[in-house]
Amino acid sequence: MGDSEQEVISSSEASQRFEWRVERIAWVLAALLFALALLGVFGGGPLSRASAGSSDQTVQVDYERFVRVATSTTLKVVIAPRAVREGEVALGLSHEFLEAVTVQGITPVPAAVASRADRVVYRFTAPHEGEPVKVTFDLRTEHSGLHWARIGVEGAVPARWWQFIYP
Repeated sequence: MGDSEQEVISSSEASQRFEWRVERIAWVLAALLFALALLGVFGGGPLSRASAGSSDQTVQVDYERFVRVATSTTLKVVIAPRAVREGEVALGLSHEFLEAVTVQGITPVPAAVASRADRVVYRFTAPHEGEPVKVTFDLRTEHSGLHWARIGVEGAVPARWWQFIYP
């Protein structure tokens, strides 16, 4: 075997080892993406479901951390009984978050809605004295990206969370 043939074989072996490394890395990345998808990073799994609560425990919100644009999602809010004043509770949701979504429905229907500088305030009638007030917001996502949100009872500490909306 001549020197040029040895160089070709040596070059071919080095090229083969490089291709194998690239292939292994690609397989690891594909497996990682698959695992993340199963866990819900791209929506609809255990990593996607999340809860946030205010530090004073007046508000608890359940939501999806990862959603796609132009899809429906839900916020489920539970308001502590101590937040009810004279049979009503006022719940504020930040404009910052509402700019990224469209509210398609609210259950129960609010008795009144008012816009403030940094939030929209929904006023609800408490159905039963001494029980938590449960509110569901049915939303449609409109703008992709990372969106921060605040929801809270008037005069109390709000719950804060983020939601990532995929394009």
